[in-house]
Amino acid sequence: SLIEHGKILQSFINNQIRSMNGNINGEESAGQADGGGVFIEPGVPQPEYYSGDVRNEPPVIFEQCYFEGNRAIVSSANHSASGSALFSDANVLIVNSVFANNRTEHPSISDNQATVVMRPQYVINDQPGGRNAGRGLLINNTFYGNNSYAEVRFQLAESGPATFAVYNNIFDYNKPSGRPDAAPIKINDSGGNNKVELYRGANLFTNDDNHWIISEQNTDIKDDGE
Repeated sequence: SLIEHGKILQSFINNQIRSMNGNINGEESAGQADGGGVFIEPGVPQPEYYSGDVRNEPPVIFEQCYFEGNRAIVSSANHSASGSALFSDANVLIVNSVFANNRTEHPSISDNQATVVMRPQYVINDQPGGRNAGRGLLINNTFYGNNSYAEVRFQLAESGPATFAVYNNIFDYNKPSGRPDAAPIKINDSGGNNKVELYRGANLFTNDDNHWIISEQNTDIKDDGE
């Protein structure tokens, strides 16, 4: 079975998403290519909004999955390609999985965003700042042969604390040319004062440079084993 006890057990091979250029029905296309292999968005709760600590919302679980040859493709420099293998707006747990030879394709290497994008966010109201951050966990995974400037990018939502945990992973990472600020793992802040609670340890990196790009102001390191 591809789904067992709420877990996704599947291979995602040679899938792709392409942005659409120009006008569509008289309107400019969004121009983003997010999630070459998988794109996840939280369902709409009833009555209307999420409440409480959304980090407790059940995560989507990928266990023993294989992502290879997936692509997020744009042809315009004004557009962005993100998450060649996976882009998730929901809480997500990825364990014992492999990400190999996934590609973001963009006219400028500066916008080849990441192999995996975790942007867990849940709508709590319709006011500014009405999206609360969630959680993302990576345990016992292998990344190799991917071309994005980051293997994993965690994006902090507008409000609320987030949780990001990274343990026992292998990152066979080659920094792309033209990106001196590139690193295997990047945490993006929300522009506000909320923080990511970071747990990390026992990860193996093949690159000699910086392994993490984080905002010290917006990151609260709870466990620091690299």
